[in-house]
Amino acid sequence: MIGMIFSFYLHIKPDKMLTREKIIDTIKKLPEQFSLDEVLDRIILLDKMETGLQQSEKGQITPEDKLDGKLPEWLK
Repeated sequence: MIGMIFSFYLHIKPDKMLTREKIIDTIKKLPEQFSLDEVLDRIILLDKMETGLQQSEKGQITPEDKLDGKLPEWLK
């Protein structure tokens, strides 16, 4: 089941890849028992953080002085 979810998710976003090592590290930090929702939430968060870092490195950021205009749009 998890394999199907990951392959579907990666198929949608093929340019954004996580490393196996980062996913394993994330899973190791979970408690001994966890739900599928918890692990997926953490992996999705990891993916979003990686995306943000990549965008930042490429200069794809919103300057601080323009945030006030963007926030209402983002929070819809």
